This record gives sequence, C-alpha cells and structure tokens, in this order.
Amino acid sequence: MEKELRIEFSNYERTVWVINSIEGHFRRYYKSMLRYFDRYPKIKVDEKVITPDFTVVFAGPYEIVGEVKRALGKQEGIEKRYSQLKQYDRKLRLRIADGDTYQHETTNHDILLLINVEYARPESKTLQQMLSADREKGAFNRALSVFSTSYDNQAARSRWVLIWEPDTDKLRDSILPQVQRLSERHQDRGEPILIYPDEFTGVQAVHWFCNDNPPSIYVAVVLWSKIFPRLLTAEQRQTWTLDSDCQGSIDVEVTVDQVVDATRQFVNYPIKTALIKQVLELLTKPRLTEKRADGKFIIHFRRLRSGTFDDDDEGEERKLDHVKEMLIRAIARGQLPKKLRPLRIRGRDRSKEDKNQIQLI
Repeated sequence: MEKELRIEFSNYERTVWVINSIEGHFRRYYKSMLRYFDRYPKIKVDEKVITPDFTVVFAGPYEIVGEVKRALGKQEGIEKRYSQLKQYDRKLRLRIADGDTYQHETTNHDILLLINVEYARPESKTLQQMLSADREKGAFNRALSVFSTSYDNQAARSRWVLIWEPDTDKLRDSILPQVQRLSERHQDRGEPILIYPDEFTGVQAVHWFCNDNPPSIYVAVVLWSKIFPRLLTAEQRQTWTLDSDCQGSIDVEVTVDQVVDATRQFVNYPIKTALIKQVLELLTKPRLTEKRADGKFIIHFRRLRSGTFDDDDEGEERKLDHVKEMLIRAIARGQLPKKLRPLRIRGRDRSKEDKNQIQLI
C-alpha cells in the first residue's frame, strides 16, 4: 500500500511540476516575447471542448499547444492519446489574457508533447509511425515534437531535464529571433532544456494542482503542509511554536466547508467538497483526524518528520517530503509511529526560575 500511495502521489506531482517548470522557464527566458502562458484552457472546437495542459502564445505570432503525459500506455492507450493530439491539428482560438475570451487565432502552431524519460523513446517512435501513415493521406499538418522529461536531483543543483526525441518533428519556430528559437538550440544543437527550481518557485507557490483529479494522498499532503497550519488560531500557533521546536500536537475543530474554503483560497483550485471530506475521513485511520457525530472534524495537528531525513534540512521541498512520507506510512499502517502529547493552550508563562521577574500584568 505504501508503494501504491507513493506512485499515486508521484504521478500527480510530476505532472504539476513539469507544467510549472515549463511556465517558469518561458516566463524567465522568453519574457520579452511571451504574450500569454495559459494553464488548462478549455478551447471550443465545433461542438466540443478540447483541453490541452497548456498553450503558449509568443509575439510573432507563434504558438505552442502542450500536453504532459507520464506515459501514453500500450497500443490502445497510445491510439486514444493520439486521437486527442489530432484534435489540435487545426486552427484554434487561444486566450491571450485572463478571462473567458478566446480571441487569438493560431497562425501555424506546433504541438509539444512531454513524456517521462523511461517511456519517451519507444512511444515517440510509435507516434511517428502513426503520423507518417496519416501524412501519406494528407492529414496531420502541424508539427508534433516530443521531449522526454526527467528530474535530476543528483547534480550539484537539482533540475528538470527535457531532451528532444529525434524521431519526432522539429518545432517550426523560425519566426522567433534566431538566438531564441527552441528548435535551433534544443533540437539542431542537441542541448537539453535545463530548468532549475528557482525558475519556477514563484509558479509552484501558487499552483499545486493540474486539471486531472488529484489522488487523496496528494490532497492530504497539501492540506497538512499548507492548509491546516492556516486554520490554527493565533494563540494556538504561538503555543505550538513555543513548545520545544513544535514537538507537541494541537486539536483544531473544523467543518468540511471551512477546509474547502481555505483550500480554494490558498491554492486557487476548485477543490471538490466530497474530496476534502474523503481525505479528512482517510486521516481518521491513523488518528490524525477525528470525526464527530455532528459532522465536524478534530484535526490533531502536529509536526510530521521522518527519520529518513536530516533534522536540520529545512528546504521547502524536503519539508514536503517529510509530510508525504509520514502520511503515507501512517495511512498504510493505520497509526502513527509515535503518539505525541496534546498541548494545552495558555498564555506564555513567566519564567519560574527567575523569582525576581517583574509582574507585568
């Protein structure tokens, strides 16, 4: 069960990270040319709505329609996803500003497909065979360019690595200035696209979800690390912080609607009420939450730290890993490794050691 939970979390997190990293990269290095980066647009085509993971409109104009996939799957899965890509092989109307107006008509856009490195090579070859068959019939005129994606955390600086699969089409971005053509640098020269965390930290801070329904374990980690601390009162937060490096636990009474509202406000994502309720109930198994008869929940909030990480490692990514690992173990085993004492909320005590301390109140 632990393995399954890690896979569910990793698959969803990876999609979010890849899209965030691409957005951060384009915003930094193509700032002067970037008109709009659109996340999860809903583009009307005839009587249908198509939903790529992202679209990019550059000055020129030049456009990219992007999809992020862990893998395309076996033959049936590849055919299904290829049919999805074929829907992008036509003129489209994209957004170039926030809102519901799709007013920019594409000129000659390319399709960019990002696949996990372990599947990218064989699947790109299969896609190219399908493309060749269609093009013999005069179909599929847009370029379909595949890049493999991998996260390299063994280098001196962790980074995403995107490498073009040479069996697939080159991007037709000749309208861009020569020094900023992705095709020239990352396809002709064979340089990988390297994206470091500082390029998308700002994007990552506000975008925690993609347009796929998140698994419960992913939502649980976001709630515990980002939302529940915001539900503490000022008094609770002060007491917890002062308690020997936050080693105790605090009981927080909440309604499902309170958690939904706080989550939607913080992550800017229309999280479903039923999913939040499901996650709160899931956390009752390791006794991290408790459901009352009136439908409210008690969150037994505590700091979650895993012994597999160094205590002095305080990076945000590592903190999230602490929470993820501890929640996965707790949910899989049905209990926490160690029961902590609850904290009693009270005003900060005067020092008992200094008998001469002045009574201020």
